[in-house]
Amino acid sequence: MELSNRRLGDDELKRELDRLRGLWPTFRELDLDEMAQYHRDVVGTRTFADAYRRARAQGAVLLQPRFGVATIEAQEEGVRVLETEGGADLQTMSSDTYSRREEFAAAADAVRLSHEKGRSMLNGFPAGVHGIAGTRRVTEATTLPISGRGATGSPQAYCAMMLAGGATEFNGSALAFVMNVEARMTVPAAIRNTQYLDRLLGRLTELGARPAKESSTIVSGTIVPPAIAVVCGVVEVLLAAEQGVKYHCVAYPVNSSVMQDIAACRVMREFCDRYAREAGHADVEIAYAIHQWLGPFPEDRSRALGRIAFDSVTGVYAGVDKIIVKSSEEGLGTPTNQGNIEGLRATRQAVDLARGQAFPETAALAEECEQIRKESQAILDAIFELGKGDVAVGVAKAIELGTYEFPYSVNASNCGRMLACRDAAGAVRYLDSGNLPFDRATRDWHRAKLASRLKTVADEYELVIEDIRALIR
Repeated sequence: MELSNRRLGDDELKRELDRLRGLWPTFRELDLDEMAQYHRDVVGTRTFADAYRRARAQGAVLLQPRFGVATIEAQEEGVRVLETEGGADLQTMSSDTYSRREEFAAAADAVRLSHEKGRSMLNGFPAGVHGIAGTRRVTEATTLPISGRGATGSPQAYCAMMLAGGATEFNGSALAFVMNVEARMTVPAAIRNTQYLDRLLGRLTELGARPAKESSTIVSGTIVPPAIAVVCGVVEVLLAAEQGVKYHCVAYPVNSSVMQDIAACRVMREFCDRYAREAGHADVEIAYAIHQWLGPFPEDRSRALGRIAFDSVTGVYAGVDKIIVKSSEEGLGTPTNQGNIEGLRATRQAVDLARGQAFPETAALAEECEQIRKESQAILDAIFELGKGDVAVGVAKAIELGTYEFPYSVNASNCGRMLACRDAAGAVRYLDSGNLPFDRATRDWHRAKLASRLKTVADEYELVIEDIRALIR
Protein backbone atom coordinates (compact mmCIF):
# COMPACT_ATOMS: atom_id res chain seq x y z
CA MET A 1 0.00 0.00 0.00
CA GLU A 2 1.40 3.38 -0.99
CA LEU A 3 1.89 5.66 1.98
CA SER A 4 -0.73 8.40 2.22
CA ASN A 5 -2.80 10.15 4.85
CA ARG A 6 -6.07 8.83 3.46
CA ARG A 7 -8.84 6.87 5.12
CA LEU A 8 -8.52 3.11 4.68
CA GLY A 9 -11.34 1.41 2.80
CA ASP A 10 -13.56 -1.26 4.33
CA ASP A 11 -11.79 -3.88 2.20
CA GLU A 12 -8.39 -2.89 3.60
CA LEU A 13 -9.62 -3.09 7.20
CA LYS A 14 -11.26 -6.45 6.47
CA ARG A 15 -8.00 -7.88 5.07
CA GLU A 16 -6.13 -6.85 8.21
CA LEU A 17 -8.80 -8.34 10.49
CA ASP A 18 -8.63 -11.56 8.46
CA ARG A 19 -4.85 -11.60 9.01
CA LEU A 20 -5.35 -11.16 12.76
CA ARG A 21 -7.86 -14.03 12.88
CA GLY A 22 -5.13 -16.35 11.61
CA LEU A 23 -2.56 -15.43 14.27
CA TRP A 24 -3.88 -17.48 17.21
CA PRO A 25 -7.12 -19.40 17.87
CA THR A 26 -8.62 -16.73 20.16
CA PHE A 27 -8.51 -14.15 17.35
CA ARG A 28 -11.03 -16.13 15.32
CA GLU A 29 -13.67 -14.67 17.66
CA LEU A 30 -13.07 -11.08 16.51
CA ASP A 31 -16.28 -9.58 15.15
CA LEU A 32 -16.66 -5.82 14.75
CA ASP A 33 -20.43 -5.78 15.14
CA GLU A 34 -20.28 -7.86 18.34
CA MET A 35 -17.47 -5.68 19.70
CA ALA A 36 -19.51 -2.53 19.11
CA GLN A 37 -22.62 -4.06 20.67
CA TYR A 38 -20.66 -5.05 23.79
CA HIS A 39 -19.33 -1.50 24.11
CA ARG A 40 -22.82 -0.04 23.69
CA ASP A 41 -24.66 -2.45 25.97
CA VAL A 42 -22.12 -3.41 28.65
CA VAL A 43 -19.37 -0.80 28.73
CA GLY A 44 -21.81 2.07 28.27
CA THR A 45 -20.41 5.35 29.62
CA ARG A 46 -17.48 3.66 31.37
CA THR A 47 -15.20 5.14 28.74
CA PHE A 48 -12.14 7.37 28.58
CA ALA A 49 -14.05 9.76 26.33
CA ASP A 50 -16.66 10.32 29.03
CA ALA A 51 -14.04 10.50 31.79
CA TYR A 52 -12.14 13.23 29.93
CA ARG A 53 -15.32 15.22 29.42
CA ARG A 54 -16.17 15.05 33.11
CA ALA A 55 -12.63 15.97 34.12
CA ARG A 56 -12.63 19.06 31.90
CA ALA A 57 -16.01 20.15 33.23
CA GLN A 58 -14.88 19.74 36.85
CA GLY A 59 -11.32 20.99 36.45
CA ALA A 60 -10.08 17.62 37.73
CA VAL A 61 -6.85 15.76 36.95
CA LEU A 62 -7.31 12.03 36.28
CA LEU A 63 -4.72 9.51 37.48
CA GLN A 64 -3.85 6.41 35.48
CA PRO A 65 -1.31 3.79 36.60
CA ARG A 66 0.43 1.28 34.37
CA PHE A 67 -0.25 -2.36 35.19
CA GLY A 68 -0.03 -5.71 33.47
CA VAL A 69 0.64 -9.30 34.61
CA ALA A 70 0.37 -12.73 33.06
CA THR A 71 -2.77 -14.30 34.51
CA ILE A 72 -6.41 -13.26 34.50
CA GLU A 73 -6.74 -13.73 38.26
CA ALA A 74 -3.74 -11.53 39.10
CA GLN A 75 -4.82 -8.86 36.62
CA GLU A 76 -8.34 -8.85 38.11
CA GLU A 77 -6.93 -8.48 41.61
CA GLY A 78 -4.59 -5.72 40.48
CA VAL A 79 -7.25 -3.52 38.93
CA ARG A 80 -9.46 -3.99 41.99
CA VAL A 81 -6.84 -2.83 44.48
CA LEU A 82 -5.64 0.04 42.27
CA GLU A 83 -9.21 1.32 42.29
CA THR A 84 -10.10 0.69 45.94
CA GLU A 85 -6.74 1.26 47.64
CA GLY A 86 -4.81 3.36 45.14
CA GLY A 87 -7.64 5.69 44.19
CA ALA A 88 -7.00 5.39 40.43
CA ASP A 89 -9.43 7.19 38.13
CA LEU A 90 -8.53 5.13 35.07
CA GLN A 91 -7.14 1.63 34.63
CA THR A 92 -4.63 -0.07 32.36
CA MET A 93 -3.95 -3.45 30.80
CA SER A 94 -0.30 -3.13 29.74
CA SER A 95 0.63 -5.69 27.11
CA ASP A 96 3.53 -8.11 27.39
CA THR A 97 6.49 -8.06 25.02
CA TYR A 98 5.62 -11.35 23.28
CA SER A 99 2.15 -10.07 22.39
CA ARG A 100 3.61 -6.84 21.02
CA ARG A 101 5.62 -9.00 18.63
CA GLU A 102 2.63 -11.26 17.80
CA GLU A 103 4.47 -14.22 19.40
CA PHE A 104 1.39 -15.72 21.05
CA ALA A 105 2.73 -19.25 21.44
CA ALA A 106 5.58 -17.93 23.59
CA ALA A 107 3.11 -15.81 25.57
CA ALA A 108 0.89 -18.85 26.17
CA ASP A 109 3.89 -20.84 27.45
CA ALA A 110 4.72 -18.00 29.84
CA VAL A 111 1.13 -17.97 31.14
CA ARG A 112 1.34 -21.68 31.92
CA LEU A 113 4.67 -21.15 33.66
CA SER A 114 3.19 -18.27 35.66
CA HIS A 115 0.47 -20.56 37.01
CA GLU A 116 3.08 -23.18 37.90
CA LYS A 117 5.39 -20.75 39.70
CA GLY A 118 2.67 -18.65 41.31
CA ARG A 119 4.06 -15.36 39.96
CA SER A 120 3.96 -13.46 36.69
CA MET A 121 6.53 -14.57 34.13
CA LEU A 122 5.46 -11.82 31.73
CA ASN A 123 5.84 -8.05 31.83
CA GLY A 124 2.23 -7.47 30.83
CA PHE A 125 -1.22 -8.94 30.24
CA PRO A 126 -1.43 -11.23 27.17
CA ALA A 127 -4.99 -10.49 26.07
CA GLY A 128 -4.48 -12.46 22.86
CA VAL A 129 -3.82 -15.63 24.88
CA HIS A 130 -6.75 -15.14 27.26
CA GLY A 131 -9.18 -14.25 24.50
CA ILE A 132 -12.25 -12.05 24.55
CA ALA A 133 -13.98 -13.75 27.49
CA GLY A 134 -10.83 -13.71 29.62
CA THR A 135 -10.12 -10.08 28.86
CA ARG A 136 -13.70 -9.12 29.67
CA ARG A 137 -13.30 -10.72 33.08
CA VAL A 138 -10.60 -8.11 33.75
CA THR A 139 -12.45 -5.09 32.36
CA GLU A 140 -15.58 -6.07 34.32
CA ALA A 141 -13.57 -6.40 37.56
CA THR A 142 -13.42 -2.60 37.89
CA THR A 143 -15.98 0.19 37.74
CA LEU A 144 -13.44 2.41 35.96
CA PRO A 145 -12.60 2.81 32.27
CA ILE A 146 -9.68 0.62 31.26
CA SER A 147 -7.17 1.03 28.46
CA GLY A 148 -4.75 -1.14 26.53
CA ARG A 149 -1.09 -0.07 26.47
CA GLY A 150 2.09 -1.23 24.82
CA ALA A 151 4.97 0.31 22.91
CA THR A 152 5.42 -1.30 19.49
CA GLY A 153 5.30 -0.50 15.80
CA SER A 154 2.83 -3.39 15.29
CA PRO A 155 -0.11 -2.72 17.63
CA GLN A 156 -2.92 -4.19 15.56
CA ALA A 157 -3.34 -7.62 17.18
CA TYR A 158 -3.33 -6.92 20.88
CA CYS A 159 -5.18 -3.63 20.32
CA ALA A 160 -8.01 -5.50 18.58
CA MET A 161 -8.21 -8.10 21.36
CA MET A 162 -8.16 -5.54 24.17
CA LEU A 163 -10.86 -3.47 22.45
CA ALA A 164 -12.96 -6.61 21.98
CA GLY A 165 -12.45 -7.30 25.67
CA GLY A 166 -13.85 -3.92 26.72
CA ALA A 167 -10.90 -1.51 26.70
CA THR A 168 -12.07 1.98 25.72
CA GLU A 169 -8.72 3.59 24.96
CA PHE A 170 -5.60 2.35 23.28
CA ASN A 171 -2.11 3.78 23.56
CA GLY A 172 -0.55 3.90 20.10
CA SER A 173 1.92 6.07 18.23
CA ALA A 174 3.07 5.80 14.64
CA LEU A 175 6.21 7.82 15.33
CA ALA A 176 7.23 7.66 18.99
CA PHE A 177 7.11 3.88 19.18
CA VAL A 178 8.86 3.07 15.92
CA MET A 179 11.61 5.60 16.62
CA ASN A 180 12.18 4.52 20.20
CA VAL A 181 11.56 0.77 20.38
CA GLU A 182 11.84 -0.59 16.81
CA ALA A 183 15.37 -0.79 15.40
CA ARG A 184 14.58 -2.04 11.89
CA MET A 185 10.96 -1.17 11.11
CA THR A 186 10.60 1.63 8.58
CA VAL A 187 8.59 4.74 9.32
CA PRO A 188 6.14 4.12 6.42
CA ALA A 189 5.48 0.58 7.74
CA ALA A 190 4.81 1.89 11.24
CA ILE A 191 2.44 4.58 9.92
CA ARG A 192 0.50 1.99 7.91
CA ASN A 193 0.24 -0.30 10.93
CA THR A 194 -1.07 2.56 13.04
CA GLN A 195 -3.55 3.52 10.33
CA TYR A 196 -5.12 0.05 10.72
CA LEU A 197 -5.38 0.59 14.47
CA ASP A 198 -6.88 4.05 14.00
CA ARG A 199 -9.34 2.85 11.39
CA LEU A 200 -10.49 0.10 13.77
CA LEU A 201 -11.17 2.78 16.40
CA GLY A 202 -12.93 4.91 13.81
CA ARG A 203 -15.11 2.08 12.56
CA LEU A 204 -16.16 1.14 16.11
CA THR A 205 -17.11 4.79 16.65
CA GLU A 206 -19.28 4.67 13.55
CA LEU A 207 -20.96 1.58 15.02
CA GLY A 208 -21.91 3.43 18.21
CA ALA A 209 -18.94 2.71 20.51
CA ARG A 210 -16.77 5.47 22.01
CA PRO A 211 -13.15 4.27 21.91
CA ALA A 212 -10.37 6.79 22.40
CA LYS A 213 -6.73 6.83 21.38
CA GLU A 214 -3.82 8.00 23.49
CA SER A 215 -0.67 9.04 21.67
CA SER A 216 2.64 9.14 23.46
CA THR A 217 4.88 11.72 21.85
CA ILE A 218 8.24 10.33 23.07
CA VAL A 219 9.03 7.14 25.00
CA SER A 220 12.82 7.15 24.85
CA GLY A 221 13.41 7.68 28.57
CA THR A 222 15.82 10.51 27.78
CA ILE A 223 15.65 14.29 27.71
CA VAL A 224 13.55 15.60 24.82
CA PRO A 225 13.51 19.07 23.21
CA PRO A 226 9.84 20.12 23.54
CA ALA A 227 9.29 20.98 19.87
CA ILE A 228 10.11 17.39 18.90
CA ALA A 229 7.26 16.17 21.11
CA VAL A 230 4.85 18.90 19.96
CA VAL A 231 5.37 18.01 16.30
CA CYS A 232 4.84 14.32 17.08
CA GLY A 233 1.56 15.18 18.82
CA VAL A 234 0.27 17.16 15.85
CA VAL A 235 1.17 14.42 13.37
CA GLU A 236 -0.48 11.74 15.50
CA VAL A 237 -3.70 13.75 15.84
CA LEU A 238 -3.92 14.37 12.09
CA LEU A 239 -3.20 10.75 11.14
CA ALA A 240 -5.77 9.40 13.61
CA ALA A 241 -8.47 11.93 12.73
CA GLU A 242 -8.25 10.97 9.07
CA GLN A 243 -9.15 7.38 10.05
CA GLY A 244 -12.20 8.53 12.02
CA VAL A 245 -10.79 8.70 15.57
CA LYS A 246 -13.03 11.17 17.43
CA TYR A 247 -11.56 10.98 20.94
CA HIS A 248 -7.84 11.50 21.40
CA CYS A 249 -5.44 12.08 24.29
CA VAL A 250 -1.97 13.47 23.58
CA ALA A 251 0.63 12.71 26.25
CA TYR A 252 3.77 14.79 26.81
CA PRO A 253 6.83 13.25 28.54
CA VAL A 254 8.05 15.72 31.15
CA ASN A 255 11.74 16.61 31.36
CA SER A 256 11.30 17.63 35.02
CA SER A 257 12.09 21.25 34.13
CA VAL A 258 8.95 22.87 35.49
CA MET A 259 8.73 26.06 33.47
CA GLN A 260 9.75 24.41 30.21
CA ASP A 261 7.34 21.52 30.75
CA ILE A 262 4.48 23.96 31.38
CA ALA A 263 5.37 25.86 28.21
CA ALA A 264 5.56 22.64 26.20
CA CYS A 265 2.13 21.48 27.41
CA ARG A 266 0.60 24.85 26.50
CA VAL A 267 2.05 24.81 23.00
CA MET A 268 1.08 21.14 22.53
CA ARG A 269 -2.55 21.98 23.27
CA GLU A 270 -2.46 25.10 21.09
CA PHE A 271 -0.91 23.36 18.07
CA CYS A 272 -2.89 20.11 18.20
CA ASP A 273 -6.19 21.97 18.56
CA ARG A 274 -5.33 24.39 15.75
CA TYR A 275 -4.06 21.82 13.26
CA ALA A 276 -7.05 19.53 13.86
CA ARG A 277 -9.44 22.43 13.36
CA GLU A 278 -7.69 23.66 10.19
CA ALA A 279 -7.68 20.13 8.74
CA GLY A 280 -11.47 19.94 9.10
CA HIS A 281 -11.49 17.85 12.29
CA ALA A 282 -12.95 20.36 14.74
CA ASP A 283 -15.28 17.62 16.03
CA VAL A 284 -12.36 15.61 17.44
CA GLU A 285 -12.22 15.89 21.25
CA ILE A 286 -8.60 16.11 22.38
CA ALA A 287 -7.50 15.63 25.98
CA TYR A 288 -3.97 16.27 27.22
CA ALA A 289 -1.78 14.30 29.61
CA ILE A 290 1.73 14.08 30.98
CA HIS A 291 3.88 11.06 31.54
CA GLN A 292 5.77 11.31 34.79
CA TRP A 293 9.51 11.04 34.11
CA LEU A 294 10.10 8.17 31.68
CA GLY A 295 13.82 7.82 32.35
CA PRO A 296 15.63 5.80 35.03
CA PHE A 297 14.26 6.06 38.56
CA PRO A 298 16.05 5.91 41.93
CA GLU A 299 16.00 2.49 43.56
CA ASP A 300 15.19 4.14 46.89
CA ARG A 301 11.40 4.28 47.22
CA SER A 302 11.35 7.61 49.08
CA ARG A 303 13.40 9.30 46.39
CA ALA A 304 11.22 7.73 43.70
CA LEU A 305 8.09 9.13 45.38
CA GLY A 306 9.74 12.54 45.54
CA ARG A 307 10.23 12.53 41.77
CA ILE A 308 6.65 11.35 41.25
CA ALA A 309 5.24 14.16 43.42
CA PHE A 310 7.43 16.78 41.73
CA ASP A 311 6.21 15.90 38.22
CA SER A 312 2.62 15.76 39.47
CA VAL A 313 2.68 19.41 40.52
CA THR A 314 3.94 20.29 37.04
CA GLY A 315 0.90 18.52 35.59
CA VAL A 316 -1.43 20.70 37.66
CA TYR A 317 0.38 23.90 36.66
CA ALA A 318 0.26 22.80 33.02
CA GLY A 319 -3.50 22.23 33.15
CA VAL A 320 -3.47 18.65 31.87
CA ASP A 321 -6.47 16.33 32.04
CA LYS A 322 -4.51 13.22 33.02
CA ILE A 323 -1.29 12.12 34.68
CA ILE A 324 0.13 8.72 33.74
CA VAL A 325 1.57 7.55 37.04
CA LYS A 326 4.82 5.78 37.88
CA SER A 327 5.37 3.55 40.92
CA SER A 328 7.60 3.77 43.98
CA GLU A 329 9.34 0.61 42.70
CA GLU A 330 10.10 1.95 39.22
CA GLY A 331 13.85 1.69 39.81
CA LEU A 332 13.62 -1.89 41.09
CA GLY A 333 11.87 -3.68 38.21
CA THR A 334 8.27 -4.55 37.35
CA PRO A 335 6.16 -2.84 40.04
CA THR A 336 3.98 -4.73 42.50
CA ASN A 337 0.44 -3.69 43.39
CA GLN A 338 1.82 -1.96 46.48
CA GLY A 339 4.36 0.01 44.48
CA ASN A 340 1.63 1.22 42.12
CA ILE A 341 -0.63 2.12 45.05
CA GLU A 342 2.15 4.22 46.61
CA GLY A 343 2.76 6.02 43.31
CA LEU A 344 -0.94 6.79 42.96
CA ARG A 345 -1.25 8.06 46.54
CA ALA A 346 1.81 10.30 46.21
CA THR A 347 0.47 11.71 42.96
CA ARG A 348 -2.97 12.32 44.46
CA GLN A 349 -1.47 14.11 47.47
CA ALA A 350 0.62 16.38 45.25
CA VAL A 351 -2.29 17.12 42.91
CA ASP A 352 -4.60 17.94 45.81
CA LEU A 353 -2.03 20.28 47.39
CA ALA A 354 -1.35 22.09 44.11
CA ARG A 355 -4.99 22.40 43.03
CA GLY A 356 -6.08 26.01 42.64
CA GLN A 357 -2.54 27.33 42.41
CA ALA A 358 -1.05 28.78 39.24
CA PHE A 359 2.48 29.14 37.94
CA PRO A 360 3.45 32.84 37.61
CA GLU A 361 3.06 34.37 34.16
CA THR A 362 6.65 35.55 33.77
CA ALA A 363 8.63 36.93 30.85
CA ALA A 364 10.77 33.79 30.95
CA LEU A 365 7.71 31.54 30.58
CA ALA A 366 6.44 33.65 27.67
CA GLU A 367 9.86 33.43 26.00
CA GLU A 368 9.92 29.65 26.42
CA CYS A 369 6.44 29.31 24.88
CA GLU A 370 7.36 31.51 21.94
CA GLN A 371 10.57 29.60 21.26
CA ILE A 372 8.76 26.24 21.28
CA ARG A 373 6.13 27.68 18.92
CA LYS A 374 8.79 28.91 16.53
CA GLU A 375 10.64 25.59 16.42
CA SER A 376 7.48 23.49 16.15
CA GLN A 377 6.16 25.64 13.32
CA ALA A 378 9.43 25.42 11.40
CA ILE A 379 9.45 21.61 11.55
CA LEU A 380 5.77 21.28 10.67
CA ASP A 381 6.11 23.68 7.73
CA ALA A 382 8.99 21.55 6.42
CA ILE A 383 6.98 18.33 6.87
CA PHE A 384 4.02 19.64 4.89
CA GLU A 385 6.30 21.02 2.19
CA LEU A 386 8.11 17.69 1.82
CA GLY A 387 4.80 15.84 1.65
CA LYS A 388 3.15 18.37 -0.64
CA GLY A 389 0.39 18.69 1.93
CA ASP A 390 0.29 15.01 2.97
CA VAL A 391 1.46 14.70 6.58
CA ALA A 392 2.15 10.96 6.36
CA VAL A 393 4.40 11.30 3.32
CA GLY A 394 5.99 14.46 4.68
CA VAL A 395 6.95 13.12 8.09
CA ALA A 396 8.46 9.95 6.58
CA LYS A 397 10.61 12.07 4.25
CA ALA A 398 11.51 14.49 7.02
CA ILE A 399 12.83 11.66 9.20
CA GLU A 400 14.76 10.24 6.26
CA LEU A 401 16.46 13.61 5.69
CA GLY A 402 16.92 14.50 9.34
CA THR A 403 14.60 17.48 8.96
CA TYR A 404 12.77 15.87 11.88
CA GLU A 405 14.40 13.40 14.21
CA PHE A 406 14.17 11.87 17.66
CA PRO A 407 16.87 12.09 20.34
CA TYR A 408 18.77 8.87 21.04
CA SER A 409 16.54 6.85 18.70
CA VAL A 410 17.24 3.15 18.20
CA ASN A 411 15.71 3.19 14.71
CA ALA A 412 18.08 2.81 11.79
CA SER A 413 16.25 5.47 9.76
CA ASN A 414 16.85 8.21 12.33
CA CYS A 415 19.48 10.68 11.16
CA GLY A 416 21.08 10.96 14.58
CA ARG A 417 22.77 14.33 14.15
CA MET A 418 20.72 16.28 16.69
CA LEU A 419 22.16 16.37 20.22
CA ALA A 420 20.40 17.71 23.29
CA CYS A 421 21.54 18.56 26.81
CA ARG A 422 20.33 20.63 29.76
CA ASP A 423 21.19 24.24 30.44
CA ALA A 424 22.21 25.44 33.90
CA ALA A 425 18.54 25.76 34.94
CA GLY A 426 17.68 22.22 33.82
CA ALA A 427 15.80 23.06 30.61
CA VAL A 428 16.56 20.99 27.51
CA ARG A 429 18.46 22.75 24.71
CA TYR A 430 20.00 21.79 21.37
CA LEU A 431 23.75 21.47 21.56
CA ASP A 432 23.62 20.57 17.86
CA SER A 433 20.33 20.84 15.99
CA GLY A 434 21.65 18.84 13.06
CA ASN A 435 19.46 19.11 9.95
CA LEU A 436 16.43 20.50 11.77
CA PRO A 437 15.04 23.43 9.74
CA PHE A 438 16.01 26.15 12.22
CA ASP A 439 17.29 29.60 11.36
CA ARG A 440 20.52 31.06 12.69
CA ALA A 441 18.68 33.01 15.39
CA THR A 442 17.23 29.79 16.84
CA ARG A 443 20.57 28.01 16.83
CA ASP A 444 22.26 30.98 18.47
CA TRP A 445 19.49 31.22 21.10
CA HIS A 446 20.16 27.66 22.22
CA ARG A 447 23.93 28.17 22.30
CA ALA A 448 23.44 31.27 24.44
CA LYS A 449 21.29 29.30 26.90
CA LEU A 450 24.08 26.73 27.19
CA ALA A 451 26.89 29.27 27.50
CA SER A 452 27.45 28.99 31.26
CA ARG A 453 27.70 25.19 31.12
CA LEU A 454 29.90 25.25 28.03
CA LYS A 455 32.47 27.26 29.99
CA THR A 456 32.86 24.37 32.43
CA VAL A 457 34.06 21.77 29.90
CA ALA A 458 37.00 21.45 27.51
CA ASP A 459 34.93 19.52 24.95
CA GLU A 460 31.30 20.56 24.50
CA TYR A 461 30.19 16.99 23.95
CA GLU A 462 31.07 16.32 27.57
CA LEU A 463 27.76 18.03 28.39
CA VAL A 464 25.85 15.33 26.53
CA ILE A 465 27.81 12.59 28.30
CA GLU A 466 27.27 14.25 31.68
CA ASP A 467 23.51 14.41 31.15
CA ILE A 468 23.32 10.80 29.96
CA ARG A 469 25.26 9.68 33.03
CA ALA A 470 22.93 11.74 35.20
CA LEU A 471 20.02 9.74 33.76
CA ILE A 472 21.43 6.41 34.91
CA ARG A 473 22.69 7.39 38.38
